[in-house]
Amino acid sequence: MTELKLYKGLTYLLALPNAFLALVTIFGVLASILNPVMLLGMLLFVGTVLYAIFSFIFLQKGIINGKKCTLKLKRNLRMTSVFTILFSIMNLTNFITIVSNKASIDLMVSKFFEENKNFSQAILTPDLMSKVLTCTIYFMGIYAALLLLHTLMTYKFTKLYADIFVDVKK
Repeated sequence: MTELKLYKGLTYLLALPNAFLALVTIFGVLASILNPVMLLGMLLFVGTVLYAIFSFIFLQKGIINGKKCTLKLKRNLRMTSVFTILFSIMNLTNFITIVSNKASIDLMVSKFFEENKNFSQAILTPDLMSKVLTCTIYFMGIYAALLLLHTLMTYKFTKLYADIFVDVKK
């Protein structure tokens, strides 16, 4: 029962970052029209956003309300969870790499300002950019760890509540 409370809490806790990720994904997909190289990265974002939606539906409809869910929802959960796991592992790897070598952020910032000499430093100074990048890396590391835990718990609960999934034929 405590795992179910943890799962509910994680689902609600991750709702706000997932909503923000959905906004980023919308703009990213639009930008990837101009730059097709971004499409692969955007696939991970889209899969993660869809996973968040499907897991929320599974929690609300299947677990909390006890209603039957379709097998299609279960398949969609499993399919999008693969993208979510890849997204989480990628962000955790970035987090571990950056945290183990703190000088890498300063190196990135200094290279950015060297390559962009015309960039105005009136608002975004190198120190501020370094702090923003550090906060972003830490946030994404924590978010990725929680998302990975949530995904693994979703696998467990889809097996535990396997009887709520029914095949609906039209």
